[in-house]
Amino acid sequence: MATDDATTYEVHLAADVADQLDVDSPLRTDRIDYYDSGFWITRPEGRDFFPYGEVLTIRERTGTTAEEEAEEPGEVEGSEPAGSGMGEPSV
Repeated sequence: MATDDATTYEVHLAADVADQLDVDSPLRTDRIDYYDSGFWITRPEGRDFFPYGEVLTIRERTGTTAEEEAEEPGEVEGSEPAGSGMGEPSV
């Protein structure tokens, strides 16, 4: 369960790096270790090192965990898509 102070990060990799490593960008994590030559990104699969030149940007997000971000939102029971069930507007 997420708390209001949970912080996660989205690490956006250069497209050629993501393709070469066969990883989805952005990477979502709740821990980044900064070193002189790059970043260690901690994820459920393990830790990965990326030199500074391979990372385009890092975005900080609050209020959700990395695992919750990765889950696909489900459909809410009883909800209808926008615009459905609407008749003609009254004039």
